Amino acid sequence: MTPFQMKFVALSALVAILGACAGGPTKVSESTPVLENPAGTGIPESAADGQAVGEQVIILDARPAFVAATAPIKQAQRLDWRDFTRRLAPRPNSLEGDLFFHTRRLARMGISPDSKVLVLGRGGEGEGEEGRLAWTLRYLGVTRTDFQNAADFRPALQLGEIPPPKEAPVWKPEANETLLETRAKFTERVKSGRKFYLVEVAVKDRDIKWPQQMQFGAAQRVRFTQSDLFRMLKTNPMALRALFSGATSGDVGLTQPAAREPSSDNPNLIPVVVTDPFGEMAGHLTLVLRDLGLQASCACAGPSDLFLEPKDLK
Repeated sequence: MTPFQMKFVALSALVAILGACAGGPTKVSESTPVLENPAGTGIPESAADGQAVGEQVIILDARPAFVAATAPIKQAQRLDWRDFTRRLAPRPNSLEGDLFFHTRRLARMGISPDSKVLVLGRGGEGEGEEGRLAWTLRYLGVTRTDFQNAADFRPALQLGEIPPPKEAPVWKPEANETLLETRAKFTERVKSGRKFYLVEVAVKDRDIKWPQQMQFGAAQRVRFTQSDLFRMLKTNPMALRALFSGATSGDVGLTQPAAREPSSDNPNLIPVVVTDPFGEMAGHLTLVLRDLGLQASCACAGPSDLFLEPKDLK
């Protein structure tokens, strides 16, 4: 046997030995995200608790289409708050009249009044889109809806696969009218002479252009800039509760201070009407205030809804 043949036989034997020792093929399983709630993340505990017992949380992506496409969130369904609104004057961004049409669409996405929903947006980098969409869903009757900055969304890891939401039965909206401030409500509020807070959020340095004849009755007007508001929500959200519970404004970024309430008033029941030029931040802030215990807070879906004609005040 030549030296070359001897090397070939030895190499063949080595390959056979290694093949006999090899195990089965390695299996790679993909982990799928579910919600966790570590301290400080801001993920709603209600959503995390539901996942812990196997209840599915439906994730909605409220970010603009381009952002959602370039930075997709796994298992999130994109939904734009503007899909529920009028687009044209004289009432842009006000809710459409046919709410049943929209709940049928939500049912096809697997959302029912009993669903747990988490809406993700851009937080301080955005314009409050996640809060406005969450406000819309709560208004329609999906009461267990929370919202969060997508940048803070940290899914946990779980072996196995979570199936996409199944289509829900068709359901009719049960509108929570206490969340929405309408022209008729605002007119009566002004006529009554009772105190309420009128919160105006300036978005990108743009304020609401109230008509000259606009009257506000006994309203205590408070103005935020959008940047100040998001800064407060990130660093000291309880300052909002203190503000509307009768404390003075202090260093919370307001251009107008809020008056101290009489001790006989229940601060949780003093109405807080939130407005902004587009109706986006109004829904966002309204849910924040409600979650802080100020249950009489409501949003104007579109500022033109509140414009009062002189005849309305007679």
